[in-house]
Amino acid sequence: MTYKAPQGRFYFVIIVGLLVWSVLILRLLQIQVVEGSTYREIATRQHQLCLKISPQRGAIYDRNFQLLACNLSTESFFAIPESISSPSLVAEKFSSVSSSSPQELVENLKRYRNFAWLKRKADREQSKLIASWKLHGVYSKKENKRVYLFEDLTKEVLGFTDIDNNGSAGIEYQYNQVLQGKTGKILVNRDALKKSFTLKSQPLVKSENGNSLVLTLDLRIQAIVKEELGSAVESTQAEGGTSIWMDPASGEILAMAYYSRGDTGLCTKNKAISDNFEPGSTFKIVTAVAALEEKIKDPDDSIYAEDGEYMLNNRIVHDVHKYKWLTFRQSIVYSSNIAVSKIAQEVGKKRLYKYARNLGFGLKTGIDLPGESKGFLLLPKRCSDYVLATFAIGQGLSLNSLQLVNAYAAVANGGNLMKPYLVKAILNDEGDTVKEFHPQKIRQAISLQTCKVMNDFLRAVVDSGTGNTIKEQDLDIAGKTGTAQKPDLDAGGYKKGHFVASFIGYFPASQPKYVGVVCIDSPKRKHFGSEVAAPVFKNIAQRLAALQDQPLLSVSVNLPKRNSVFKTPAACAPKNTYRTNKGLPYGPIEPNTIPNVLGMTVRQATKLFSEKRISFRIKGNGIVRNQTPAPGSQIDPDQVCVLYCQTD
Repeated sequence: MTYKAPQGRFYFVIIVGLLVWSVLILRLLQIQVVEGSTYREIATRQHQLCLKISPQRGAIYDRNFQLLACNLSTESFFAIPESISSPSLVAEKFSSVSSSSPQELVENLKRYRNFAWLKRKADREQSKLIASWKLHGVYSKKENKRVYLFEDLTKEVLGFTDIDNNGSAGIEYQYNQVLQGKTGKILVNRDALKKSFTLKSQPLVKSENGNSLVLTLDLRIQAIVKEELGSAVESTQAEGGTSIWMDPASGEILAMAYYSRGDTGLCTKNKAISDNFEPGSTFKIVTAVAALEEKIKDPDDSIYAEDGEYMLNNRIVHDVHKYKWLTFRQSIVYSSNIAVSKIAQEVGKKRLYKYARNLGFGLKTGIDLPGESKGFLLLPKRCSDYVLATFAIGQGLSLNSLQLVNAYAAVANGGNLMKPYLVKAILNDEGDTVKEFHPQKIRQAISLQTCKVMNDFLRAVVDSGTGNTIKEQDLDIAGKTGTAQKPDLDAGGYKKGHFVASFIGYFPASQPKYVGVVCIDSPKRKHFGSEVAAPVFKNIAQRLAALQDQPLLSVSVNLPKRNSVFKTPAACAPKNTYRTNKGLPYGPIEPNTIPNVLGMTVRQATKLFSEKRISFRIKGNGIVRNQTPAPGSQIDPDQVCVLYCQTD
């Protein structure tokens, strides 16, 4: 007998099966089609990690293509926290090579699932040590570390970068967009057990290297300025010192230095352009220029200097030395406060303020650096006769060193106020010039005729006036001394015994090639600009005059390609060089002896020592009467020779 299953049960099974498959198919459609992108993203996150590829930051060169800043390839170490079985072990190990405590590292490993930094930009020895640990879940990637070959010389100008190679100060900050390039991306694949990672051979997004900069800065001049400035600050036990040197014709900055005793940290601001001070007598050129431009005074006009004390609005204007009658020219040459104050009364408030602004005071110069201050000028309507008198002699206003040097550059170049600048050219990764920067005239500040008269005044300051301490037969210097009390910003008035000693000038006065300022902040014992700052200016000028080749090289649009320049040098430092001027490399070591310069003039001696690339310092004026080490001694690269000079 044959058994037949009921048809109802058969159809029931079929229908249930169809429903189950329909649900499964619909769910698959939902997962793969409707929500497919969401689940693919989840899967990608589970099996892939996207890492950034750091580009090569552009190099920085001085005007003669001396490398100043470049990159070193380093290793950075990171963890995939979910792959680490013992976070405490990893944290304990890495705390020994980082500034983070084990607790901080453990917290990071617990806070992040997919990625946590353990050590950024490890040095070679640290990398070897970390690799020897063979920690599971710890990986490394290549990163670039910024290196400055002459950091002590250039840190106030170049600034620095942060851990991610973003500019944080100075040129690095100002031109960050030019230097940094574009970050790339690369995928890291993870296996199903989340235990190992492999890099894909091709990046997801290619990185683009940054462009490089050629500065107007001349490292040789920067080294000379920094050394002489540092020597003066140390010997006078001053709080600090600033010096800026510029090409007066173009506005190109050749050197910009700040020196503070015991300062070895990062330079977060450039005090040469950010810090203001009262200029004192160096500001008297504004009064003189205004009187000449408005034809109020001729050089030979007489002014009564009141024998040292001048009562004005029931207050006394003093002179350091007592004078009776002075010509207008002598008023500037001997720096008479009283005579210049009287001239200012004739010029008037509005016209004096006008010429101060014409020469750039109270305004930013526009230099391509961050943090520039504009200083302070009191508006004419707020000036009493006494305030006008003090304003005319450089009190009751503030400025920075760059403004001062730029104003004197206008006198030196025939009346053109130029825009100071530090970058001459931008180069691409192949070394080709993509952009050049050229001199920019802001305005005609004063007439050529006034410049000629002022040039005569300023030459006489050095020849027979307050600056005669630096008179040198081989150097044609024009300039002005300044001694200013420091304001007490807390109590008001001025700080007792605190001065800013300064000298600003240019040379050769007949055809000015360099204009420079030296400011010494709060020197001990001596405090007059003629005693403290002027000798520093002279020492720098002597050494600049001794440079054998033309330092003011121009950058041509048709620069040759410098592919080799852009390759990271070994350890990013020149080899087989000896150092003079505290770190400046000049060339291969050559065995030699100290030349005999006894009986030579200062200029002859400095020329010979510069030719032989020997560090030296001048003491005194005139003829070399003694020298140490003795002539014929073996050259020691770390030793500074001293030449003792006397006039006949």
